[in-house]
Amino acid sequence: MQTAPAGVRLRWFSVTEAALNLTTMVSMPGTQIIMTNAERDTNPECLSVNKRILIVDAYPLVRAGVRAALGNHTCFEICGEAANHHDALRLIKELNPNLVTLGLNLKNYHWLELVKDIRVQFPSLLILVVSAQGESMYAQRAIKAGSNGFVTLLEPLAEMLRAMVALFAGEIYVSRCVISQIACQMAGRKHDGNGHSLQNLTDRELEIFELMGEGFGVRQIAEHLKLGKSTVETYRNRIKEKLRLQDNSELLQSAIQWKWSGSVHAQPVELQ
Repeated sequence: MQTAPAGVRLRWFSVTEAALNLTTMVSMPGTQIIMTNAERDTNPECLSVNKRILIVDAYPLVRAGVRAALGNHTCFEICGEAANHHDALRLIKELNPNLVTLGLNLKNYHWLELVKDIRVQFPSLLILVVSAQGESMYAQRAIKAGSNGFVTLLEPLAEMLRAMVALFAGEIYVSRCVISQIACQMAGRKHDGNGHSLQNLTDRELEIFELMGEGFGVRQIAEHLKLGKSTVETYRNRIKEKLRLQDNSELLQSAIQWKWSGSVHAQPVELQ
């Protein structure tokens, strides 16, 4: 499990939310919890030196939006853009950015694998995952894989700026809407979205589930992930069991529903 080095701080909005982090997100020995006003430190101009930012997302429109949002702040220099795993790692090596904004959509690779590869190859590089979905499941996996922060495109620009300032201050940042979801899950309440039913899936199972939602068949998934067809079939059977789906038709329907609506009506298996 990913751990934070001693002295790394977590930025949250209240004592309750800080406690939620310790019990539901990721174990981080030596972590200092900082409680701050939600409106404080949102101005990136407080940074002492200009920071180089690499934008990574498959969609040109998303990259253009992030570039435009950060372009109004002279302390940020957009040093490059990438749409896939290979180009992202190459540009990180060539351009030496201070921070990478990483979308959940990548060409020919899963975003979680890129987070893990960046953390191994460039351990000091800051990673801010920017998601079009506000599911806490993605935030938890992102932090565990090595990301320094998680925000969503559903929130105001100030949230991304606040996150960047926090990351450059040595903190780990997760946005308020995601913390609210985690609180609801701990309280046994429903929240908007059904990502909690996918929590039991491993990273590989989730990747295959999402590829199915994009229209990939068994052979295509096997070629894409460089796995055997029988291995992919085994993963599919595990997913069906964990989500309590009756057959491959229900599995495909659920995968498509998750891909395009961010919800799934499967009932998760209670793991022992």
